[in-house]
Amino acid sequence: MKKIYLLIVGVSFGSLVSAQSFSDDFESYTAGSYLGASSSEWTTWSGTTGGGEDAMVVTTQANSGTNSIYFASTSQGPQDVVLPFGNAYTQGHFEYEMMMYLTSGTDAYFNFQAEQTIGTTWALDVYLSGNGSFQMSNQGGSLLSGNFPTGQWFKLAFDINLNLNEWTVLIDNVEAGSFANTVNQIASIDIFPLLISGSGSTNSEFWIDDVAYNYETITLAGLDAAVTSITGLNGLVTQDKRPTVTVKNLGTTNLTSFDVTVNYNGSSFTENITGVNIASLQDLEIELGSTLELAAGPLDVTATVSNVNGNTSDDDATNDTKTLSLDPVEPALHKRVLVEEATGTWCQWCPRGAVWMAIMEERYPDHFVGVAVHNGDPMTVAVYDDGIGNYIGGYPSSIVDRGADIDPSAMEPDFIERVQEAPAGILCESINYVAGASTMELTLQVVLLENITSDWKVAFVVTEDSVTGTGSGYNQSNAYAGGGSGELIGAGLEWHNEPSSVPASKMVYNHVGRAIAPSFEGMNNSFPSGGSVGDTFSFTTTITIGTDWDLDQVHVAGVLFAPDGRADNAIKYSFDEALDRQCALDPLGAKEIEALVLPTLQVFPNPASSQIAVRISENTANNATLQLRDLLGKVIMQTTVRNNTGINDVILDISSLNSGIYMLELINGNSIESTKFIKQ
Repeated sequence: MKKIYLLIVGVSFGSLVSAQSFSDDFESYTAGSYLGASSSEWTTWSGTTGGGEDAMVVTTQANSGTNSIYFASTSQGPQDVVLPFGNAYTQGHFEYEMMMYLTSGTDAYFNFQAEQTIGTTWALDVYLSGNGSFQMSNQGGSLLSGNFPTGQWFKLAFDINLNLNEWTVLIDNVEAGSFANTVNQIASIDIFPLLISGSGSTNSEFWIDDVAYNYETITLAGLDAAVTSITGLNGLVTQDKRPTVTVKNLGTTNLTSFDVTVNYNGSSFTENITGVNIASLQDLEIELGSTLELAAGPLDVTATVSNVNGNTSDDDATNDTKTLSLDPVEPALHKRVLVEEATGTWCQWCPRGAVWMAIMEERYPDHFVGVAVHNGDPMTVAVYDDGIGNYIGGYPSSIVDRGADIDPSAMEPDFIERVQEAPAGILCESINYVAGASTMELTLQVVLLENITSDWKVAFVVTEDSVTGTGSGYNQSNAYAGGGSGELIGAGLEWHNEPSSVPASKMVYNHVGRAIAPSFEGMNNSFPSGGSVGDTFSFTTTITIGTDWDLDQVHVAGVLFAPDGRADNAIKYSFDEALDRQCALDPLGAKEIEALVLPTLQVFPNPASSQIAVRISENTANNATLQLRDLLGKVIMQTTVRNNTGINDVILDISSLNSGIYMLELINGNSIESTKFIKQ
């Protein structure tokens, strides 16, 4: 048996009492036997052992001794192996580790369950891609990403302080990152081979050896308030976000009042929380009234609890402050991202898509152009349904800017990647409509930001929110009924508390695709001779208005498609906004386009290995300062920009820098602009 690796972090209060530990190196089992059938500790998702759902003990790979357990699949499953941890732990200190070996170019997956009843709540999904990258997430979104070695054994360990909600991940004993989990509870591990969307792998193949876990309780202090998480700050640079701070009672005395202070980007605010009664080991999520404007670059946000129950200090000051590193994405100028969700009221898993469309709309309202493309129900538009059918393998699905078929819960990473890509054109859309008419005329204008060929296309899209109906076709099938498939909350409902067929009277459908014109692929010969930077084009189509449409809930969108079929850019307005809009995108010269679309500070090539050119536009003040910093904030280089008569390229020698991410800052009068680059 292998001794567990033990690392205790962040625990400076009370005492530790061992409650549960386990280790297994698989040497006590006969090679060729099934694990669950040979062990009283291991089982499967269904509880049926000794068959295809079970894992086999093998000798083809081993980290220690000769035995390990083997997982392989060319789609997903059927292996579904579970190791219960003896309880559903909500407080204390929990550690888990295992050795893994992934065949290079293949995928692996496992999850931690939060409840002893399997399938109730997923605490963490862990995706290990064949390209050597991992992604950890749950229903609340992405939590941590990083890299791991393939084609060799490596140790993957989790050090979890449930009291403080600190989940630390270690790869070969080196910290890969930590996070506050939106589901701060753990009860078992479920190992399930599947293919990871976008990884390029054709199969999942991996071995596991030397599994161990250890759990210890923590003795509580008397009066102890702790900040355990800061959430609600997902977003893009310049967005205003209202932080949610979770305060947990780690003492024996109930918490009745306290102050919460938030610091970010040189400013702070304090809010007094009263009228609460938080019992021992309970917590409270507090959405604060003030907002933060997300700033470019890696910056820390801290939340501190003080004045607990009117006392100057509580019994443990070490957990009063929580720090979260923010590095919000800076979207490309004028960029919008088209996200199309394939759904249907008959589809029992499609509520997941509705939830994620609502999440994306809330998080990224100015950059997200969402369309719910219905199939097999009264909201189906045949041309749209047939078109998206060529992109997807089943329901629910989603495609981001007409990219790969992905699960709706995975749309955010693809969105983040695409929103940073500079578009080839700026879009504007307007409506010509006479009250009471059965049609409306849509006009899409495009001003080019780069030269394009003749095989670019445009299309028009109409969507509607708050769609309801009375027939049975508007009932929504719901696989989450009863909670057996986990909790799902969003799009107006707690789906696990709803029946397997949610009645039409309770259903409200948003982002419903009502029309796409002239076709799913776009308008042929949109740009018969191509176009050059500064050229402006205007396109018009007529849309028949459905008799059941509510124009107050209608949105119109325009899309620009690249020759490979990807959506390059999109725009969306409400019906009233488009009706009032005057799209006067006059032709622009190259210099005006550059001033319009380029940031003051650019760097290329990026990544780079020996030198970079830092481009500084002519609107930069004379004697501006250019600084190069590492991610710890240390200034590595500094120079003065002295010529403001035109576009300037400052050449920097970076050959001596270590590989990694660096920040460039241009201090221009009272303003600071920053951008990142990667040293290879």
